[in-house]
This record gives sequence, C-alpha cells and structure tokens, in this order.
Amino acid sequence: MGWGVLLPALHAQASPPDSTHSLNMEAVVITGQHGAVRASRAAHRVRIIDRQRIEAQGAVTLAEVLGQELNLRINQDPALGAQVQMQGISGENVKILLDGMPVPGRLGGGLDLSQLPLQDIERIEIVEGPMSVEYG
Repeated sequence: MGWGVLLPALHAQASPPDSTHSLNMEAVVITGQHGAVRASRAAHRVRIIDRQRIEAQGAVTLAEVLGQELNLRINQDPALGAQVQMQGISGENVKILLDGMPVPGRLGGGLDLSQLPLQDIERIEIVEGPMSVEYG
C-alpha cells in the first residue's frame, strides 16, 4: 500500500503562446476516478511545485527541491544515491511516477532521485495520505 506519490512531469515542447490571447487558470487536479477538480476544492491534498518555483529555489537536483518540502526527507546513500522518505515511509512505499508511469530502476526498494534530471521536470505533484492509494 502506498502512502505517498511523487509525480514529476516531463517538460513538453509547446508552441509559443499567442500574444493576443491570454488565459489565467487555477491549478487543476486530475484523478481517474473523479475527473478534473480545482485544487482548492479537492477532497485530498495535492501539493504542486511548478517550474517557476523550482527555478526560484535555485535548486540543481530533484533531491534539493524535495528536501525543501514539509514531511519529505532526503536520505543520501553513497551506493544507492538520494532517496525520498515521506512521513517516515520510504522505499517501495513511496511511488514515483513520470507522466503517469512508475519509474523503473529501484535499488534496495528505493529510487535514486538523480536518475530524474531536474531540467526535464515541468512540475512535481505530491500526494500524501490515503488518497495516494489510487496510484497503487
């Protein structure tokens, strides 16, 4: 049973925005069971770290970004690399998805965060608690 989910999204190449039309939208949380909902009205908590916030932190690695988040701890191991722990839970109980797919390459139950280059990440979604079970 998973207690936490990290969802980094790869940066997608998009066409430049049309300068004559501008649209500001509130953050949207997508769940397969309930459809799209505004983040402010979601029944469960999803923390979103967008590209702008990542750049404002001046972080170089994903571990540095996640190390600044509440309830997340980064464990540095010389052999296994940087691994994340959420609310005391680590290893296979923390699922990391990339564009909705589980990230392969776990060693000793954990995933070395250096396998995910920060420059390729558009946003990170952190789902904690019982609602993370939806992701497996």
